[in-house]
Amino acid sequence: MTLENGDSNDGNGVSAGRWLSVQAAATELEVTTRTIYRFINDGKLAAYRIGRVYRIMRTDLQAFLDGAALHPGDLAHLVEDRSNGTDEDGPPDLQATG
Repeated sequence: MTLENGDSNDGNGVSAGRWLSVQAAATELEVTTRTIYRFINDGKLAAYRIGRVYRIMRTDLQAFLDGAALHPGDLAHLVEDRSNGTDEDGPPDLQATG
């Protein structure tokens, strides 16, 4: 996922400029603001306190996304082991018994 850059407004009050509010970042990632605050609190997403508000640089959000990209094998712990004779599209193989 690549964020758009520029200084335009998308019509929903989300600026495509340098800084994002927590709400705008949440909207871009299609998550809740609570999730964004959790990423910030866990040190996964850089943010800045400016007065009483928090702002996220668009480049920091893009770096966060780049680091969150999955690579082949990253989900191996979630994929069923097929060495047990099962096929993803069908029932377990029947073994002939003699």
